[in-house]
Parts: sequence; C-alpha cells; structure tokens
Amino acid sequence: MKRFLFAGFIALTVAGSWLTAIQKKPNIKAALAAINRADLDAAIRTLSSDAFEGRYPASPGETRTIEFLSREFARVGTTPGNGPSYYQDVPMLKIANDRQGILTFAGGKSPQVFSYGNDFIGFTPQFKEKIAILDSETVFVGFGIVAPEYGWNDYRFS
Repeated sequence: MKRFLFAGFIALTVAGSWLTAIQKKPNIKAALAAINRADLDAAIRTLSSDAFEGRYPASPGETRTIEFLSREFARVGTTPGNGPSYYQDVPMLKIANDRQGILTFAGGKSPQVFSYGNDFIGFTPQFKEKIAILDSETVFVGFGIVAPEYGWNDYRFS
C-alpha cells in the first residue's frame, strides 16, 4: 500500500512538473507529447525498484532518487525552481541518544550509577549538541502506571 501511495505521489509530481512545462513553453503540443503513460509507468517502476533502497533520506537510494528526478525534470523541459538547479538544500536534524550515557545519583551513602538502556532511558526533543542535568533534585514517581481497576496510581499523593 505504501509503495502504491508513493508511486501515485511521484506520478502526480512528475505530471505536475510536466504541466508546469506546458505553461512555460510556447509549444504546447510538444509539451503535451512529453506526457505519456509509458513514461509514467517507467518512472514509477524505476523509483519503486530495489535499486533505490526505499529512497531513505541520507542514503545512496536518496541520491539516486534525486538524480533521477532531476534528469526527468530536465528531460521534459521544466525550468529549475532554485536558480539553475533542481536541487534545494533542506536542513535536517537527527536526535540520537548517547548509548554510552550514564546517570549518577549522589548524596546518599555512595553514588548510584545507572547505564543507558539497562537501567534508564532518556530522551529530549531539544536540538542541542549535548544536554547535561547537573545538581538537580529527583522525584521518583513509580513506573507511571495509572490503573484504577487495581487501585494503583503512581502519581497520587497520599
């Protein structure tokens, strides 16, 4: 189903670019002749093939995809939308946990050290190179379970 939806999206994108070419070209008959089912079928087959590795961002499959689309846009005579280029840089950020991270609780008889994955999991939606929480208070709220049918609410204060 995902392949079908993606293929439909690509077909509409290519058809849209061809329609843009029609509007900009004085020879409408030539532009219309560039649109045909065989070319659309071929483009869909190509883009959905294993050679494009799912078109995953920052992968060789993505590179092949954008090169293919650029060639197709040029072939049908569309005008690049970014100066002389069909490409547009889109900054992307990836938030990833440092799987070597540790969490240390100090202040008792001896520090308690916890390892990421085995003892805790941490996450933040902040776009920062490094995030550290130092000298802060900690409140244990159980496991976050609220199950009234069992009389269990980790957030209830007694």
